Amino acid sequence: MNVACFPFGPENMSAIHEAGHAVFCIALGRALTKISLIGDLEGDASAEHTAKHSTNAEVVEEVAIMLAGGAAAELWNFQTNNDSDEERAYRALSYCFADRDAIDMREQIRSCVKATIGNLVWPIALLAMGLIVAGECDGFRATKVIQSTFVADPRLKECLRQVAL
Repeated sequence: MNVACFPFGPENMSAIHEAGHAVFCIALGRALTKISLIGDLEGDASAEHTAKHSTNAEVVEEVAIMLAGGAAAELWNFQTNNDSDEERAYRALSYCFADRDAIDMREQIRSCVKATIGNLVWPIALLAMGLIVAGECDGFRATKVIQSTFVADPRLKECLRQVAL
């Protein structure tokens, strides 16, 4: 998908980043509760969802959600300071997969995200535009925006399933 249809500037990077997290929440069957560009106490924007950590596959999916923000920004050639997402992903994998290389797993998950995120440009762009205008959106409305343009890609879940094995 050519992102030139959506000429976002660097000032819109946070909206794209958070929209990337939100779209992957929906793609992986999570309940999105809120998405906001309004900073928390640490000044960070957020995409809040109901996390799942019961199985190894769910942990891998949560890491994909963490990495999707940076991958979305990269679609528009933006580099975000993704350190907190990267660190959280590493910690989750280290904790749940103590016998495997967390850095290698994170890179495998990143490959799954990058292989499928290009098909999600429309919902990311539409949600980002809404965030730019409103600053935040409740989970119900954000989910409706995403679902109005979202086409499930079965490759994502299969790719992540392979990593979790």
